[in-house]
Amino acid sequence: MPLGSTEQHGPHLPLGADWIEADGLAKVVTSRADVITTQIIPVGLSEHHMDFPGTLTVTREHYKNFIMDISECLIRWGAKRFVFLSEHGGNLDALSEIALTLRTKYGVLSAIPQWWEIVPEFNNQPTMQHGGYAEIAFVASIRPDLVKYERAQLPPPKELTKTIRAELDYFKFKGMTVRTYLRTKDVSAIGSMSEQLHEFKEADLKSATHDVGRNLLQSLADSIIEFIGEFNKLAPLEPAR
Repeated sequence: MPLGSTEQHGPHLPLGADWIEADGLAKVVTSRADVITTQIIPVGLSEHHMDFPGTLTVTREHYKNFIMDISECLIRWGAKRFVFLSEHGGNLDALSEIALTLRTKYGVLSAIPQWWEIVPEFNNQPTMQHGGYAEIAFVASIRPDLVKYERAQLPPPKELTKTIRAELDYFKFKGMTVRTYLRTKDVSAIGSMSEQLHEFKEADLKSATHDVGRNLLQSLADSIIEFIGEFNKLAPLEPAR
């Protein structure tokens, strides 16, 4: 089940970056693996991006109920395993709750691969960046016409004080990581952001081309297909009593 979001990714990527990535990756996986794939679900949980024009979001409960309803339809038709191919980190908590419900109620297992966790680094650049080098390449591999390289920017983590550096869900203070929750505008004036716990690396964003992105897309597809093959070998589970 490919899942994305409709939200800003800086001035250089389309609002649909996440769902374009999920849809494109799902199509490659589907062409090579024995899976049934749903249509792309293009809107997710993006309240933290709503300060930027064009962003769409839904409530957490509505999202959970919607995905759960679709999942239960598929279970009625015989589905035994789910791979929630979500390319938006904001969906994760809700999907984790859905996965627990499916396991408890039906004995159905779910997996939630996130592309930046499958390939944490690409061409010596961290992939956990919002509108960064790897994501530009990813979108370019599918819709190069929607990448505006002349506008590409990735600001470093924002310094709130001399000793506190902020990202979307944490503060960095003298080597410590302290969890928080901020809105995107709190850490980035343009929307793109590094979203990383490690040191910020400058990158040539214009070099994140279609051809570079195809290598990333194929690497992700290879890993997911290999995982699905093993995932399907897991023994059936009973619902909770």
